[in-house]
Amino acid sequence: MVSEWTSHELSEFVSIKHGFAFKGQYFKDYATSDYLMTPGNFAVGGGFKGDKFKYYDGPVPEDYILHENDLVVTMTGLSKEADTLGYSAFVPTISGCRLLHNQRVGLVEFKNAELDKTYLYFLLRSREYRHHVVSGATGTTVKHTSPTKIASFQFRKPPLHTQKIIGERLIAIENKIQLNRQTNQTLESMAQALFKSWFVDFDPVIDNALAAGNAIPEPLQARAEQRKALQCSSDALDGQAVPQLPEAIRQLFPNSFVLDAEMGWIPEGWRVGKTSEIASTNPTLWTKKNAPSHVNYIDLSNAKYGCIEVVTPYRYEEAPSRAKRILAPHDTIIGMVRPGNRSFAYIYENGLTGSTGFAVMRPKQVNLQAYLYFHLTRDDVIDELARIADGGAYPAIRPEDVSEFPCMIANDDIYDKFESFVGPHLQRIGENLKQSGTFADLRDTLLPKLISGELRIPEAANIAKQEQYTEAADAS
Repeated sequence: MVSEWTSHELSEFVSIKHGFAFKGQYFKDYATSDYLMTPGNFAVGGGFKGDKFKYYDGPVPEDYILHENDLVVTMTGLSKEADTLGYSAFVPTISGCRLLHNQRVGLVEFKNAELDKTYLYFLLRSREYRHHVVSGATGTTVKHTSPTKIASFQFRKPPLHTQKIIGERLIAIENKIQLNRQTNQTLESMAQALFKSWFVDFDPVIDNALAAGNAIPEPLQARAEQRKALQCSSDALDGQAVPQLPEAIRQLFPNSFVLDAEMGWIPEGWRVGKTSEIASTNPTLWTKKNAPSHVNYIDLSNAKYGCIEVVTPYRYEEAPSRAKRILAPHDTIIGMVRPGNRSFAYIYENGLTGSTGFAVMRPKQVNLQAYLYFHLTRDDVIDELARIADGGAYPAIRPEDVSEFPCMIANDDIYDKFESFVGPHLQRIGENLKQSGTFADLRDTLLPKLISGELRIPEAANIAKQEQYTEAADAS
């Protein structure tokens, strides 16, 4: 019974170990076999986020190598709102590398076996714990907490078997979210590989030129040799699976190249244009005349690497002044402040409002939806936008920098085929995001009630089953 849950301080069961101050002289801009676990690897609301690593290539103390399923907490928030401060995450396994225990990240070390690790993972994401940490945080621009503050949190401890059941119920929901995230990453990687093959490396054109016996320009000859090795095979190219195209699709592509003064060798019949030819820039915005009563707002910090992490509802008059960009399904949004931070995303649903810090790019044709997104979010495009950004402390680009960016103009038949291949991937990604949102709402509803004992385990199981039934019905 809940009345039997006794009050304790977290310090009775765990201690928080400080991370090591790895020297900046060994930090690298390229991937190494050692990744630093930093506050940037914690998601808003808790959990691990693996889209932004710091790489390290130097001496490593053995005591500061993290292991799979270690429980860690962040002791520094990365914003004035402290939206990640104190939250917990499990250390994942990343093939071929080690995760290092960096400073401002705390490792939870257990003093005894009276707390279940998974239960504690969620306890450190509860509202009461969050209030405890944030209310005692230090700092102005960036908020900090300490191992002592974290360990002084007081809570009512359920029996161990109840802890285990609570942890199992909540982690099962979170695992579904993680599975959807992994599926989406795979789908996006496949789509990116196809875009690169068709519109950057021009593989179908090279294949056609080889078949016709046409000359291959010198800069493309190395790629042509790779293509020869892949004839009649389904092996991977550059680490990505690139299927051989059916003859009917290959024939949509030319079989020779022409020299473009700006871009070098491009397929014959194609040309280099501007992104403005395929997309409108910032087409609609809220004004005093058309503003709604409420908005669902996306800020730059909440759109990273193609994923919208948080949507914040506001009454319009209470929303940030930058909440002006009207977003529509199939828009591509590109963050203009520090574009190298990769604050971009594809919009899957109606009813969203973006910051004026985004350039909102709306495709002019249905068959350009996927093409536009993968064109603007390639690494080389983002890197170039980051290079031309100016403004000192807040380097930024203008909407015109996005709309005038060079764009390969092919023809509608090829755009149609690319959309037919990649469009379903994006649709599936959107469906998975919606489902994950439902699961996240369920988890966030159950967590405070289970942690406080307000909701008993059988009741939680019934709610979860009903939510999953509703989700399955919606999907069908």
